[in-house]
Amino acid sequence: MKVLKDYPPNILAIDAHFHTIGKPILYTYGDTIYNPLGVEMPDWLAAHEFTHVMQQAKSGPEAWWQRYIEDQEFRYTEELAAHRTELSVLMSLTGTPGLSW
Repeated sequence: MKVLKDYPPNILAIDAHFHTIGKPILYTYGDTIYNPLGVEMPDWLAAHEFTHVMQQAKSGPEAWWQRYIEDQEFRYTEELAAHRTELSVLMSLTGTPGLSW
């Protein structure tokens, strides 16, 4: 997994829908995390983005992003999985007992 201080190749499509350029947001495209503003990326946030790496590996980043942009239910389920991973890592880092999903 690579981290680049840049925007992903599909930033214009993302921005057309979500208006994110200039905001402190991380993007995943394929096996790369794009961090254009150089925001801090703690382990729990890296775990969230790595979940998106794994999700995109199934259909490819271009198809995944197209569906993510167009399909609100798909976006919700993909983000829910990533937030679950994020929470699990955060809880392990703080010594908080896990939750059963």
